[in-house]
Amino acid sequence: GVRGGVYGFDGVAYHPLPFPDSLKHYDVSMLADAGQQLFAGLSSGALLCWTNTGMDQLPELLMQAGAPVTDMVFNSRHTWISTYGNGIWFRSEVDDKSLFTKVDKLPDESVYDLHADDAGKLWAATDGGLLQISSVDGAFEMAVFGPTEGLPDLLVTCLYLDEENQLWLGFQDGGFCSFDPVSHQAQRIKAAENWQAGR
Repeated sequence: GVRGGVYGFDGVAYHPLPFPDSLKHYDVSMLADAGQQLFAGLSSGALLCWTNTGMDQLPELLMQAGAPVTDMVFNSRHTWISTYGNGIWFRSEVDDKSLFTKVDKLPDESVYDLHADDAGKLWAATDGGLLQISSVDGAFEMAVFGPTEGLPDLLVTCLYLDEENQLWLGFQDGGFCSFDPVSHQAQRIKAAENWQAGR
């Protein structure tokens, strides 16, 4: 994905996918592969979807112009979409679209990265700490983790879940650390102490 376009590579050459002329001056800020569908989030907040039959523009994220789409994850029940400045959207078979913002106790509406684990929990890297969203008896519950749990910084910019079910978190200024999703405690890595390498 680049400014004004998405390209596929067939092993020999790059080929542009259909792209709306009205959106060609925006950057592609996120790509997500959902098997038979390819999604692209734009810096405008638009969300595009390509299938074997063509391209569709999904309108719901256009409600907040200027809030770039940052990530998209899928689990068995929901599709989660994060934005930089407009919180987290989710879609399900029951609820076509809903939005989590600060009103819903989201720690910050700037969300960089998402991960859905095998237990059905959603983890989000935000400007206000590490967010966990769980579904309990059909309702969503949120928990926010920060310096009290050992995180070196509140500005979590990326996350990764490894094969041993440990989360790895990257920070704006605090380097990186591991985080145990069960004990909810962070562990600093010696190599990340006195981090001077930026994000």
